[in-house]
Amino acid sequence: MTDLTAEQAMRQSWMTAHDAMMNAKTDVSKLFGPLKPEVANVLVAAYMNAAALDFLAWTVVRATDNLERALGDLGETLKL
Repeated sequence: MTDLTAEQAMRQSWMTAHDAMMNAKTDVSKLFGPLKPEVANVLVAAYMNAAALDFLAWTVVRATDNLERALGDLGETLKL
């Protein structure tokens, strides 16, 4: 994984949010057909929230794996 600068991460987040919004709108329309705007907005928000929470869970798992690996390496180093 490439380390991103803060600016690069912000630009990536805009692209990700845009793609998620377009997918959400398309999927909600396909699944539910024509809806009142206030109902469609709630479903799109729920879709995007689920996607964000899924990404957060993946990020936490990855960070935990990295921490476990680093602590294992530290443990091996300390056994010198």
